[in-house]
Amino acid sequence: MLETSVAFDLADPPHSVRLAQRAMLLALASSLTADQLQGFGLTGASVGNALAEGLDASASEIETLGLIWKLGQESDDRWRSLLSRLRPEEPEWVDLIGVEMVAYNPLFPESLSLTGRVGLRTAGAFDALGLEITPLEVADSYSEMCAEIARHKTSTMSMNAIRVSSTALRMLDVATVTGGIAGSWIDKGSGALIGFFEAADDRDRDLALAWWYATALHDAQPSVTTRVLRHLKVTAQEHARKGERDRLRATNAVIADLAGTDSLHEDRDASSLVPDAINLPLDAAINLAGAAGFTDVRLVDAYPTNGVQREPMMRSRWVVRYQKPSAGESAAADSAVVLAYSRPGERVRDHIAHQLMEERLRKPS
Repeated sequence: MLETSVAFDLADPPHSVRLAQRAMLLALASSLTADQLQGFGLTGASVGNALAEGLDASASEIETLGLIWKLGQESDDRWRSLLSRLRPEEPEWVDLIGVEMVAYNPLFPESLSLTGRVGLRTAGAFDALGLEITPLEVADSYSEMCAEIARHKTSTMSMNAIRVSSTALRMLDVATVTGGIAGSWIDKGSGALIGFFEAADDRDRDLALAWWYATALHDAQPSVTTRVLRHLKVTAQEHARKGERDRLRATNAVIADLAGTDSLHEDRDASSLVPDAINLPLDAAINLAGAAGFTDVRLVDAYPTNGVQREPMMRSRWVVRYQKPSAGESAAADSAVVLAYSRPGERVRDHIAHQLMEERLRKPS
């Protein structure tokens, strides 16, 4: 129950933010019935015992968390004033606490929505912390983003939804955020959480949330964007090596946006990370480059016999020894990728292989 998202941990928020996030989670959990808590494998006592788990809280802070939990269980509205006192001073973080609550919340599986008792408590917690957005606004925007990523389309709609800060989000015209999809926040909001669970998996949701946090905090906390970019580049390499073409395209598009791309209209326009093909069988390396979005893959024999290039008829029996561009570099999807191959065990001379790759790059495909 006390887990936080990968994006939240990457952002590395200050203690005051973590404390407020924990307090809001406890306020929401205290609205659940005993049967609902049991459905999560929890009891009131187990939640109470875990109030400050993983949180370097002072004695007075732990006491406040305990009171929020106790008053919330008793439906005593005094929990609101206690929660309001924990509002962080850092304005750029405040709305993101609400985003974390709605977009990544173990208390909101498919069976729980932002309606009824839980929904009212969620709205009350947002109001107590003075958030500038509502739970329905977060749910609508986030579910749209997740659905787009799940369909592997990084459209202007999803980029607009995540590019703006959460304060500005509520002021946008609905058509701008939803790409012209009819309906108001209130009309659509009640089922918003259910929608993205049907369209997206956990990795899609993590990607959307990382994008949101890195963008919203870019000006005030640029180091967050740097950490998220590093994380996503490693993730992209994993997708490339596994041949997860669609997931790799979505990740690369987010990387390109965070790195400063103003707009992405088609996948081919986005910069992609060159995957690591060294020591892979030649056929697997070619597939890997294709999965990363590179269609111009050129081959060169790294160990030619008397200057004569050997044709790799059975590509699975040849191994990639060198590549250009290097693994991890960012390159346009229409860039040429050269793979220098040889038989396993052949002693290849570095300078000769690199010279051959340069020559292959200069020749048309």
